[in-house]
Amino acid sequence: MEKRERIGQIELSILFNGKRGLFAVTAATLLFRCPRVGERPMQLFLIMAVYGLLLLIAICDQETGLIPDRWNLLLLVCGMIDCISSSSPLIGDRMAGFFCVSFFLLIISWASRGGIGGGDVKLMAAAGFLCGVKAILQAAVIGFFLAGLYGAGLLLSKKAGRNDHFPLGPFLCFGIGWVCGF
Repeated sequence: MEKRERIGQIELSILFNGKRGLFAVTAATLLFRCPRVGERPMQLFLIMAVYGLLLLIAICDQETGLIPDRWNLLLLVCGMIDCISSSSPLIGDRMAGFFCVSFFLLIISWASRGGIGGGDVKLMAAAGFLCGVKAILQAAVIGFFLAGLYGAGLLLSKKAGRNDHFPLGPFLCFGIGWVCGF
């Protein structure tokens, strides 16, 4: 089965199967990290959309090794909506967030000849615009730290070798979700 067909199946599975409960629990838990929701009613919808997208991206990357561009684009649109509907972070901070981590990942991707995929680069660019520079740097540190622990665990347990790879997206999504308190 082609990876793109598998992505469509994952989308349908998340929407219509038991993973809805995982989304609901994740969204409800993370809402407690967002104390300003009551100040702006639009924020509740935006938070649910962002965390839903992060969950979709994490599951899809884990299952297929791909992050669809449409989900990264939707994450960027959420950042634009948040930029229009709120006063912080400022547009300059969002633009710096767009480029700071994603540019670093792009350089690593080129140097490693695909060790980090383009979906991860686009994910961090979109999330950087959503969160701003300080938050996206924190998210990257959290994501890389967790991925490093996971990779070390795989190596120590001999479940993977030095040349094996695993998806980075789920770890980045966790970091973004953790720091993205709007």
